[in-house]
Amino acid sequence: MGASTDELVVKFPSASNFALADSFGMISNPNTNHTVNISSKGKDGGAAPAISGLKIPPHIEKDPKLKNGVELVKLCKEKGTLDQAFEAIDLIYKANPKSIDKVWHQFLPFSKNSELKQQLVASLKGQKIPFGKEWAPILNSVASQTATPGGKIIYAIKREVADAVNNKDALPEFKDMVLEILEMNFVQQYTDYQKKNRYEFTFETQWPAKLDGKVSLENKSSAKEPTTGGFSFKLGRTDDSVSAEPGEPEVDGIDSEEDFAQAALDITTKSVDRKKDKPKTSNVGRAKR
Repeated sequence: MGASTDELVVKFPSASNFALADSFGMISNPNTNHTVNISSKGKDGGAAPAISGLKIPPHIEKDPKLKNGVELVKLCKEKGTLDQAFEAIDLIYKANPKSIDKVWHQFLPFSKNSELKQQLVASLKGQKIPFGKEWAPILNSVASQTATPGGKIIYAIKREVADAVNNKDALPEFKDMVLEILEMNFVQQYTDYQKKNRYEFTFETQWPAKLDGKVSLENKSSAKEPTTGGFSFKLGRTDDSVSAEPGEPEVDGIDSEEDFAQAALDITTKSVDRKKDKPKTSNVGRAKR
């Protein structure tokens, strides 16, 4: 941060939906305006921050390799939650059509099918709009007794977008771009509450995100109310453990406190032959940390 702790300013956001650092705070250096966001999450990652809260630096916006990721963030910033669905699936269909299930291809892109888009919106609002048998696979895939056909289809669009990004590598540049934006300026603090021999809190800090961050696209809406929330993202870990530093022995799976203490001593004193005496076990688990 480039300053002593006496010079730094800590701010605690008053709003629960404050972008990124929604539940813990921000630390800033008033002399340099350098800011680090700290987000406090439960063990499963907590609520996903809205994509619209991401600020795209100029060097990322100009990077042609991140073009589609930037486009997705921009449409989430500029469009309402309804238009986000149509424009996001169009973006992915153009960039990587194979990542979108073939059942959708006959309807895409929505940008060239404004009449169909209007019918879906009208159905969402309660108008009786007939949908042919070509829609049956999509409508039957959404289990809701109260949602309108339009609501089911719009929700299914958002679900398809998230699935394409998360599971079909539709926009790999989106994940890379989020990690690049978070870079060194975002700290995520995980907290676990568990009962073993006694009630116990365990903590895990993830920083910087770009080293082991796993980004997923989330959709907070439902079939009954598919416009209640825009797209958001979740930051997790590629490996739910702490990796050893290069050259250090890995120390997970150690049962006794004595063994754990000895392993720690080995690391700090460099008394272990890294090649010959490396333990067979892997990384330190969350509970042991």
